[in-house]
Amino acid sequence: MQYFLIAVLYDIIYLSNEKGFSHMRCPVCNNMMIVVERYDVELDYCINCHGIWFDFEELKFLSDAMEDVEFEIPSEENIKEVKNSKEKIHRCPRCMSKMKKIMINGNPPVIDCCPNRHGFWFDSGELGEYIQSNSKIEPKGMIKFLGEVIKMK
Repeated sequence: MQYFLIAVLYDIIYLSNEKGFSHMRCPVCNNMMIVVERYDVELDYCINCHGIWFDFEELKFLSDAMEDVEFEIPSEENIKEVKNSKEKIHRCPRCMSKMKKIMINGNPPVIDCCPNRHGFWFDSGELGEYIQSNSKIEPKGMIKFLGEVIKMK
């Protein structure tokens, strides 16, 4: 797990020019995102606001790659739409539809989800909170490490 996240950080910091920019703009700050790929998991990452876009199936790939942690993947059964969120509405970087605010099994954080199943947007720090809140086992060994990488508490 730690090697996976270190490799992703390496790509973000050192290889962003080599990997190139994503064809998508950040739904929060409208900057071009960079593509970071490691072990068949491709992330679109905003180097300005530190948000992360996952295509719909990529969260499953991340879960599979993180051998020591298993977390709940969003599905029709566990997605709960948040109707009265005070967060700003963002548009899907793929289709420009207004994204829904959702929670998985009612657990924080509130994340953005494309209504056309294109993917999920995690604001800075939300990915760590999502993994911690939706883990089926206690992610003991990686919490400190993830805290430094994706702002996990």
